[in-house]
Parts: sequence; C-alpha cells; structure tokens
Amino acid sequence: MAGKMVELCCLEEEMELRECEVRGLQGRLEEELREMTVLRGYLEQSCRGQEMKLDLIDEKILEWGRGIKLIQAKTEEYHSTSMNIKVSIPHLVSL
Repeated sequence: MAGKMVELCCLEEEMELRECEVRGLQGRLEEELREMTVLRGYLEQSCRGQEMKLDLIDEKILEWGRGIKLIQAKTEEYHSTSMNIKVSIPHLVSL
C-alpha cells in the first residue's frame, strides 16, 4: 500500500511538471501566433501597396498607349495634309 502511495505521488508530481511544460509551450505558441498575425498584417499591407503600384503602372501604360495612338493619328493627319499640299503645289507652279 505504501508503495502504491509513493507511486501515485511520483505520478502526480510528473503530471504537474508536464502541465507546467504544456502551459509554457502554450504560452510560447500563443506568442508566436501573435507575431505571425502581426507579420501577416504587414505582408497584407505590403501586398495592397504593391497592388496599388501595379494599378498605377497599368494606368500609366494605358495613358501612354492613348498618347501614342494620338501621335499616330496626328502624324497620319500631317502626312495626309502634306500630300494634299504637294498635289496643290505643282498646280500653283505652272501658273
């Protein structure tokens, strides 16, 4: 009987030690989870910033594309006008 009591006391002490270890691990895991949550927030914020930059770049590319099309249209208009002038000049020269 005394042997069983000693054995039970040893088991109780071992369980208390394990409980302390588990609580310590739980505390560390909770702290790591908090840190990971903060890091996730920073990453999400960074991603939003990158998305905003990409949107701005896309807008600039579209704007440049519209500008290039306008320049092309003006160039075609200029060539068309200069061709009309060349056609008209020989007529004026013969006078």
